[in-house]
Amino acid sequence: MMEAELRSAEVGGLYVTYREAGVGTPLVLLHGFLCDSRCWMPQLSGVSDRFRVVAWDAPGAGASSDPPDAFTTTDYARCLAGFLDTITVGRAHVVGLSWGGILAQEFYRMYPDRLRSLILADTYAGWDRQEARAHVRSRIEQVVANWSRS
Repeated sequence: MMEAELRSAEVGGLYVTYREAGVGTPLVLLHGFLCDSRCWMPQLSGVSDRFRVVAWDAPGAGASSDPPDAFTTTDYARCLAGFLDTITVGRAHVVGLSWGGILAQEFYRMYPDRLRSLILADTYAGWDRQEARAHVRSRIEQVVANWSRS
C-alpha cells in the first residue's frame, strides 16, 4: 500500500486538487456532491498495490477552484477529460459515487472510449422523462402517507 499524495493541476483556468496513489491501470474515483477526495482514502490505500488510483476534488469541492456559476454537468465532464489529459490518464476504470455517478454517466456519454469500465454507486440516471417524474411524485406521496400514519 502507498500513501495518497495530494497534488494539483491546472485545467482550463481552474485549479483541480487530487489525491493519487499506486501504479498500474488507472482507477478514477469521483466523489459525491458534498464530499471531496478524502472520502476515498480507504480505496486510495486499499487498492493502490494494483492500480494507479486517482481521486479528484471536483471544481467547487475540497481545495479545487470554484467553477463559474453556470457550470453544468457537461462542463464537469469536459473538465474531467481535461484533468485526465493533464495527468496523462487515457483509458481508466471509473467509479462514481452519488453525484459522481451522474458525472461518470455524462463522461461516458461524451467520451465512451476513455473508460475501461464504469462502476456506479448510490446514483441515478436522472429524471427528465415525464414517466420518471410521475414515479417520483408517487413515491413521495407514498412516503408522506406512511410517515403520516406513524
